[in-house]
Amino acid sequence: MTMKISDFIAQQPATVEKVLSDLPLQIEAALPESEPERVILIGTGSSMNALLAASDSFSGLPAELALRSPLTFLAETGERRVAKSLAIVLSQSGNSSDTIAATKQARKEGMDVIVVTAGREAPLAACDVKVVWLPVEDETVGPKTKGYTASVLALRLIGMALSGKTMPTAARGFVEGYAQLIETARIWSTNMAPKLAGADVIAVLGQGRHYGSALEGSLKVAEMAGIPSFGLETEEASHGRLHGLTKKSVTIALASNADELDLARRVVAAMAHYGLTGFIFDLTGKEPEGIVWPASEEPTTGLDTLSAVVPFQWLAVDLAAERGLVPEDMPYPGMTKRLGIKVGEAV
Repeated sequence: MTMKISDFIAQQPATVEKVLSDLPLQIEAALPESEPERVILIGTGSSMNALLAASDSFSGLPAELALRSPLTFLAETGERRVAKSLAIVLSQSGNSSDTIAATKQARKEGMDVIVVTAGREAPLAACDVKVVWLPVEDETVGPKTKGYTASVLALRLIGMALSGKTMPTAARGFVEGYAQLIETARIWSTNMAPKLAGADVIAVLGQGRHYGSALEGSLKVAEMAGIPSFGLETEEASHGRLHGLTKKSVTIALASNADELDLARRVVAAMAHYGLTGFIFDLTGKEPEGIVWPASEEPTTGLDTLSAVVPFQWLAVDLAAERGLVPEDMPYPGMTKRLGIKVGEAV
């Protein structure tokens, strides 16, 4: 039986448990023998969103940290310092042609490379690299959900391992609350999708690690439901961007602490003055009504980056249905092949 995206969304609590139980030993075996002086995170699309969402887990390292898309990494060949550099490459499918090229270039330059992927038979895994396997190989559809979740968590575990840390035992209690979130967000989305299906634009705002969450949430809406959608830092949205919205536009602001919540409320209040629609996902509380966010006993683990995207995953599926689309097919079936961004899939 062919799995649907809704099935993969529902499987995410089990995926989180699998990552927490299976990946620490893989990560330990993949770490370089000497401490890196520079860490380069490489990915594109949903993988770049995951890198952004998890990048704060690397911020405590004494090493210099850089995020690069594959093409940017390739363009910098000959211009960077490569001694004691570690490249961490993320590609959920393992078939992204530019990511494969960047990985080969990193190895050519003598860098240590850790690849994080679910593609056991994919070309990326065949490169001369250490591999951390994501337990989501059955998710073969284009729009990733549990693959994104597994990626963010795997990256966080790698960042902690490089710092000599482990995921706190208390964080494992997150899974129960996360499972409740999956269900309450599904119900919220079922009720909300008919009201948002006519939106001309859906903007998603987030600060810090949740800039990655905002990008990923907006990506799900665009690639499944075909509604123009974009992610921005909440602060950046305050500088002229809101003037491009209309009375048919919808803005959703993510907030994970008091400062972010204050900024989000100011943005939504300013929009309301002009009759523009905006609301807040308060990851620390009870907004919007109906969604039960997992309690974070260990906020430093950043597990709220797993929670933040769940409502958007369901919303994208439900908006696609409201608009007569099949989310697994995406609005323009075959677009990926025509773009030629995957190995062996060019038209």
